[in-house]
Amino acid sequence: YEGVQIWDALNKRPANLLSTTRTQYVAVDWSPNGKWVAASSGTRDNLIGRPYLAIWDIESANTLLKLRSKESFGKVGWSPTGKYFAYCNGALSVLVADTLTEIVTLKTNDFPHRMEFAWSNHGNKIAYKGADRRLHVFDVDKRTEQIAIVADKMAIINTSGRH
Repeated sequence: YEGVQIWDALNKRPANLLSTTRTQYVAVDWSPNGKWVAASSGTRDNLIGRPYLAIWDIESANTLLKLRSKESFGKVGWSPTGKYFAYCNGALSVLVADTLTEIVTLKTNDFPHRMEFAWSNHGNKIAYKGADRRLHVFDVDKRTEQIAIVADKMAIINTSGRH
């Protein structure tokens, strides 16, 4: 079996099958409330012919969002509060989690599978490496850049969400 599978750890068996396609997923993340799961595809899906990102409701196994793209998708992740959802796809896109509507796209310079971002503990700021090779901190609530720092070659983004 290839795809995303949710396991019932107590009964040691699959609980929900969220995809029956033969897709290579590169990233998977749970929403903070445990109701949704997201997965991104880095290669072409056999059924639709393009990489995609999907978000599923775990209770109903319904697909809430499915984005297709010519570019590979990379890292996905909810803010710690669950208010926002972000994904990499040639740029860093941030969505309002409740409505899954995009609110900002931030330019980066990395391939999607190598792109990193990190949420602040409060979930209102996101750090990422921009197209100008600087480390950017963007305040999502205010829709403004807070700071851009020249990153040296040894700079590491803390993906644990702690600062």
